[in-house]
Amino acid sequence: MKIWIYSLIFSISLSLPAMAQHEKNIESVRAAFITQKLDLSPEESQKFWPVYNNYRNDMRELAIKRNQQRKAFKQSATTPVDDLSIETEMLEIKKRYRQEFVKVLPRQKAAMVYPAEREFMQQLIEHLPRKNKKNN
Repeated sequence: MKIWIYSLIFSISLSLPAMAQHEKNIESVRAAFITQKLDLSPEESQKFWPVYNNYRNDMRELAIKRNQQRKAFKQSATTPVDDLSIETEMLEIKKRYRQEFVKVLPRQKAAMVYPAEREFMQQLIEHLPRKNKKNN
């Protein structure tokens, strides 16, 4: 399974010119990776993924908010970005969803959601080509 995930990540990074399709495929690989890492049964998956998708949407909204604040700061240079406030909100979301994950998964599996997500991101970063890679 791991070889398949790595191969898919690599092929996605090389073969998809359209960003929307690229993001959709990354989400598919993320789902496969997390399902495998948590060893989710079909019943657990059915309950887990709607909650996880809501979590991802909430985190994505905060990331967009942070990026908009940073963009506004760069353009006007008047109001500094309050990254600490955004990070606090992100932590609150994680706390809230940790409780939600425990409602739909055994406690041990629920505790592995965030570590599995971090591991996926680390592997994704390692396998994506670098934009600023120097040609030697």
